[in-house]
Amino acid sequence: MSEYALDIGASTVEIDMQPSGRVSIDAGQYIPMRPKAIIYDGSYEVTPSQAAQTLPTRGKLMDVDIVVQPIPNNYGRISYSGGILTVS
Repeated sequence: MSEYALDIGASTVEIDMQPSGRVSIDAGQYIPMRPKAIIYDGSYEVTPSQAAQTLPTRGKLMDVDIVVQPIPNNYGRISYSGGILTVS
């Protein structure tokens, strides 16, 4: 595990990274950081259905957006009112 020490000054943040040495970051410089997390490795695409669907993403880092696909054209909703069967 790495240890990070921050010395915050007016315009520079210095980070000691062992054993690689010292790094200086200027104020206002954007440094993307990826949090230490478990990567989600499941499906990123969902097709709507009658049943609830849960993607097990809690506490995991996702790399891309989830895509909810449209209801396929060949799907129909069937309802029954006690005497009439309706397909829509």
